[in-house]
Order: sequence, then C-alpha cells, then structure tokens
Amino acid sequence: MKELRNNHKTYDVDKVVDIYSNGTWEESELSNFCTSNFYFDGVLCVSMEGFIQALKTPDQNEQIRICGLKGNQAKRAGQTVPNFDGEHLFWKGETINRFSEEYHTLVRRAYHARFEQDEDFRNALKTSMHKNLIHTIGNNDPKITILTTDEFIGFLRELQNEL
Repeated sequence: MKELRNNHKTYDVDKVVDIYSNGTWEESELSNFCTSNFYFDGVLCVSMEGFIQALKTPDQNEQIRICGLKGNQAKRAGQTVPNFDGEHLFWKGETINRFSEEYHTLVRRAYHARFEQDEDFRNALKTSMHKNLIHTIGNNDPKITILTTDEFIGFLRELQNEL
C-alpha cells in the first residue's frame, strides 16, 4: 500500500498508478515531466511538459526553447509567458482555441509522437494497462490548466488501446 499525496488515503500500487514525476517507475514515466526526447512537427521536445507549456507563447523561437526544457524547467517557463489568457494557444504560427477540437487533435498528435518514439513510455503504458490511472496533483478546470486531468488520462488510455 502507498499513501496518496495530499489525500491521506492509501492505494494498492498493483491496482492504481498515481501519475507524478517523483513516483514509482510507472508513475514517473507516464508523467508529462519525464525526460523523453521526441520530435513533434520537426521540433525536439525534451518532455511532454515542454510541448504543453510552449503552446502558451506565440513566439516560435520561444516555443522551440520551451520544448527543449525538462519538466520543472518547462513548467516555470510556461508560468512566465507574458499575456497568456488561458484561451489562446499557439503552435508554429497558428492560433488555437484551448476549448476547440483543433487543440485536442494537436495534443493527441504530440502524445502519439512520444508514443511512437519513446519505448519506455510505451512500456509504462503497457504495464499500467489494467490499473486505474489517476493524477491527484492535476486539475479538471480547463480555465485553470492547459491540460485537465481527464484530458491527460484520456490521452493515455487512447494510447493504451493501441498497444
């Protein structure tokens, strides 16, 4: 049994994966903060967090720089993007509405790129396939977070279905 962060409850690690960067192998490997090194649309993404945070800036050079950052560095860089309004995202010169299907398609494609290029990520998805995936440090309000817990877990489940 393992205790959930901030919840003072326990869970069975054989049945539940609480995804976060300092967790067990599965938990950390599935985290967006995990160093991954995959290419998406010709851009090197050192972590999925780098890609997600890069969407906050319209500056394409800054996007490339943020994509090249590890998890915590990328998160901090995203928090300092000026004029980010939570609704308008950007990728390669295009403006994307956070609440659109276009956004979900873009992020889904990025997860697929990591899936195709990162064997450890695929293995973690495979070993966690029959476990309950949770993300207790996440948020489900799309006005507060660029990727909700439900979206995050949903993308991971979609990838598991491809294994």
